[in-house]
Formats: sequence, C-alpha cells, structure tokens
Amino acid sequence: MPGLVESEKQFFPLVLAVPLRESPITFEKAGLRTQPPSHPHAEGLLLTMANFSFGWKIPPDCTSSKIINLFSRLQAQGVSIRQQMELYEYLSSFPDMIDALEEAVLIARDHLREAELELEVYHDPESEDEDKHLVLYARFPSYDRSIMKRVRSVRQRYRDFVLHKSGWLFLTTDFQKPK
Repeated sequence: MPGLVESEKQFFPLVLAVPLRESPITFEKAGLRTQPPSHPHAEGLLLTMANFSFGWKIPPDCTSSKIINLFSRLQAQGVSIRQQMELYEYLSSFPDMIDALEEAVLIARDHLREAELELEVYHDPESEDEDKHLVLYARFPSYDRSIMKRVRSVRQRYRDFVLHKSGWLFLTTDFQKPK
C-alpha cells in the first residue's frame, strides 16, 4: 500500500480449517510471509493458525485477533478446547467474555494445579432458546470429599470477572479421570 513503510507492516493471525485427512498447505508469495503454524485439533478439523503479513496495519485489538491469541495462551496453559469453531463463534458473539474467561482460567489453573482443564460450549438440552454458556471442566487424578469444595471456592474467586458480562462461564467437574 502506498505510504506504508516496512516498520508499519504487522502480522495478524488467520485461521484455516483443513480436514484432518489433508495436510495444511503453507505457501510463500512475493509480499506474503508466513511463520510456522501451530496445529490445535478440533472435531474433524485441523485448525491452522498462521501469521501472515500483507503490508497493511491490522488492529491488534480486533475480536478475531483476541480470540486466536486467547486460544494460544489457553493451549500454553494446558487447557484442552473442545469444539474450537463453536467456542470461536461464542466468543465472537460475547466478546466481553474473552478477558473474563482468561482471568477465570488463570484462577482455576492456580488453585487446581493437578486438574486437567477442558473448555467447551455447553448447550442446555432443556432450553428452547438454545441457551449456551461456557463450561470449564476440571478433571482430577483422584477424587475425594474436598474436590467440590475446592471447585466452588474457585468459582467464588472468578465470579467478579464474569458478573455483568453478556455470556457465562461455569466451572465444574464431571468426575472423570484426565484423558
């Protein structure tokens, strides 16, 4: 673009969904640079996050960028994300939940260190309104009487972050072993 100098070029994430049977394609063209992609798996899809530079400035605070960055940070913390595309759509619909979700996961990770955390979008089967909310499952190597007390304690700690948000997050356990 005319008027932009090299230092104004900015990388931004792009999500490509590729069926698992196929390998993702990385390409190079003049003026298009890629960085090595990471490959988080979704149900039946391989989501490839690559950083592309097209030579114009993309605001780092756009919702899509925030969501992709959140996915990367959650993955780095060992949080498993089920239904990535559905979670992406949920956070796009409720963008004020992005920061609240990150804070809640940090609190859960800090207070439930031995738990495996898995995040998903929950659909209430009894709701006619297709009511959806986020569920963060904590799965422990062993369960005792203190587990639910600890889970409730974490809920209280993150409660202020999700109050008055457009979406909702619920931390619970399904009493399954970590995968």
